[in-house]
Amino acid sequence: MKRHLVAAALVLTVFLASACGSDRNTTEPPPPPPPDTGDTTVPVDTVQLQIAGTIGKATFPNGNTAQGGQGNPVGGIECGSAPPNYHIHVHLSLYVSGEQLAIPPGIGVKDPQMSNGFVIAGACFYWLHTHDATGIIHVEPPTAIEANLGQLFDIWGQPLSTTGVAGYNGAVTVFVDGEKYTGDPRAIVFEAHKQITLEVGTPLVTPDFYLFPPDY
Repeated sequence: MKRHLVAAALVLTVFLASACGSDRNTTEPPPPPPPDTGDTTVPVDTVQLQIAGTIGKATFPNGNTAQGGQGNPVGGIECGSAPPNYHIHVHLSLYVSGEQLAIPPGIGVKDPQMSNGFVIAGACFYWLHTHDATGIIHVEPPTAIEANLGQLFDIWGQPLSTTGVAGYNGAVTVFVDGEKYTGDPRAIVFEAHKQITLEVGTPLVTPDFYLFPPDY
């Protein structure tokens, strides 16, 4: 009787070992959580940006709104065709009730002309504008002039405050470079490769960290 029990135990052990080995070949176990170091920085995932892509749900048809810049100066920013002497890029993300919404192409472009999801031309370009729906903001002033998020939203013709973003109302939580920001979102100054995330309502989403395309 003992021999039968030992044999059965051996068979069961071999079966379990085989099953575990099979699972390991198809599914890796999740990594352990990071240690609690007391750091208040929000952890971020890395996402590669693709030129002319769309990041988030496309709810805004076009960034060139009637309420926004239509060729006239907005907040001291002109719409012109002169080549810039200063050129940086910033990334902007917008979440509403936990869902990411795409920042539209054509913000800051009068009468934008599109090709494969990318603005290739327009009557004029403000030196704050978007070419696609990746969330990349192009900052191209004639000189190294300080610009902020509020100016971009004014050119877009959309409201921005601590109680709403672009027509979506609710408590607004802001992250800058993965860290919570408690000031006026309109006052956020644009700097090269700065990552700005606006979240309206709940649940809150851990902001991603976007890798800019080469030469951006």
